[in-house]
Amino acid sequence: VALGEGVSGWQPGDRVLADLSADHWGGLAEFATGKAESWARLPEGLSFEAAAAVPQAGTLALQGLEDGKLIQPGDRVLINGVAGGVGSFAIPMAKAMGAHVTGVDNAGKLDLMRQWGADEVLDYRKTEYTAQDERYDVVLDNVMQHPRRNYRRVLTPTGRAEIVGGKMKYVMPTLFKTILNRKTPVRVVLHNPNATDLGRLLRQWQDGVWTPQLDGSYSLEEGPKAFARIGSGEVRGKAVVTL
Repeated sequence: VALGEGVSGWQPGDRVLADLSADHWGGLAEFATGKAESWARLPEGLSFEAAAAVPQAGTLALQGLEDGKLIQPGDRVLINGVAGGVGSFAIPMAKAMGAHVTGVDNAGKLDLMRQWGADEVLDYRKTEYTAQDERYDVVLDNVMQHPRRNYRRVLTPTGRAEIVGGKMKYVMPTLFKTILNRKTPVRVVLHNPNATDLGRLLRQWQDGVWTPQLDGSYSLEEGPKAFARIGSGEVRGKAVVTL
């Protein structure tokens, strides 16, 4: 609609997508402001509705999987809480890197995880993955439910656990450890919204690596219903609010 002073390379009316979490949020509105350096151009063929699912969840998946030591073909990757937004990107991304992917969620989402490309699936109500004998090169956990020591025992000697979300009593101490030492093997993904990673995500979409997975589309008036759906733990992919 409008550009701030000194902004170049853009014109009013350009189709863009952006993660506004670094700009005091505000995306659930008809008009919002954001820093131009965090924008990316919306490619032809990707609707605004589908694009709304991409910036934060996609960037978290990308940055979590690529934090530090890159995934190598044959690496074993486990993604916990996989059938939500981040997991819907992380499974196909990890598969494209050549990883063997294990997905963890509830029994009603096992087939969905397989559809997205998971090689193995676990029902968290029946199997506690941190108590298994399996060892993983990367654990991407969207719903941290355990202290850090539980993750260490399921990692390979050079493995890492990347925490996206979960119970604050476990996430906050892990965040402090992460800030003090970025190389700690159990760490929080320090989300960094930026145009470079958005551009990489969009190239992945163009190459067919992933497809936005929409759980449902809600009007602004239905916003509380969308958040309740997310909070229920039954969401499959991303819930999108349209204006």
